[in-house]
Amino acid sequence: MNNMLREKLNNLIKSAMLNHETERLNVIRSIKTVFTNFEKEGKQLTDGDEVKLLLKMVSQREDSIEQYKNGGRQDLVDKETVELNILKEFVPKQPSDDEIAAYTKDVIMRFETTNNRSVEMRDMKSILSTVQERYPTANGKIVSTVVKSSIVLNAKAEVTAILSEQIAAEIDRKILRDIRKAAPWTAR
Repeated sequence: MNNMLREKLNNLIKSAMLNHETERLNVIRSIKTVFTNFEKEGKQLTDGDEVKLLLKMVSQREDSIEQYKNGGRQDLVDKETVELNILKEFVPKQPSDDEIAAYTKDVIMRFETTNNRSVEMRDMKSILSTVQERYPTANGKIVSTVVKSSIVLNAKAEVTAILSEQIAAEIDRKILRDIRKAAPWTAR
């Protein structure tokens, strides 16, 4: 955890303690603990990792809320909801599916321009990596769908070009045949 983040979390903990905000204090401590445990595994905590860990914590709270609702434990639902709302304050705004799709299309266009060829399935991993550099929490399904639709469009364009050539050649043959029928004296 970088020193700036550590200092920010420590200041938030102090503030929560001074204001006697026990729920907020517990959530901030849990965030700090998750980040510290991540680093204890020998990994460097990046901004993307922070977001992923926070989203995981949010997801856990949402799952708990659902389980407590099913179990009829409204007291625990309320507690988890408070924690969830505090956690969401720390999660940066997530890009919409449309933003991710638009950026993926841009990455594909740059890829095709740079490599001088159409995108193929084997390029999926590199495109996904490029998109996730900008949007660490980008939904891989959205990126995959955009890449696959681009591949399909490229394939359709290639098939159309081939068919157009074949149709043009067939038309030329028919025209020549009609000319030969009309004027049998023309050379073959």
